Amino acid sequence: MTLGLLKKIMALLLLASFFLPLSRCELIDSADLGLSPVSGEQLQTSKPITKTRYYELTPAAAFKVGKSESWIMLLVFAWPTLIWGIHLIPGEPAKSYLVMLEPFFCLGSAFYIGEALAIGEILTGGYIAAMSLTLYFLLACHEAYRNMVRKPT
Repeated sequence: MTLGLLKKIMALLLLASFFLPLSRCELIDSADLGLSPVSGEQLQTSKPITKTRYYELTPAAAFKVGKSESWIMLLVFAWPTLIWGIHLIPGEPAKSYLVMLEPFFCLGSAFYIGEALAIGEILTGGYIAAMSLTLYFLLACHEAYRNMVRKPT
């Protein structure tokens, strides 16, 4: 398996994690409702009323076409696939600059994904995103290093 093919697989896995839940958090509302909703009189309750709500962070479910934040969120997951498409276009100068910038793009995506994973329990999409981005980063650093030390012919 070549390194280029492995990078393509990691790019597709990162894009797939956009559609999977990344993390889940829970919100526990513990409200002692001391007043009756009808008469406003004091209720005699011995224990507070609690309600637990679970929230899953799935980037695709939060995507809104009219919001710029949604497009940035999509770009965090889709940029490796876009670069893969750019590499299919003939022309060497643009490719060499992109190869050098890929590790920095990885770091930007890692910041966003790390923030998304820090809010609660990590789910399957979070593990896939973290694993694929980490491997893509290592492969991008290797390719950038090879591109730097390559002697011109």
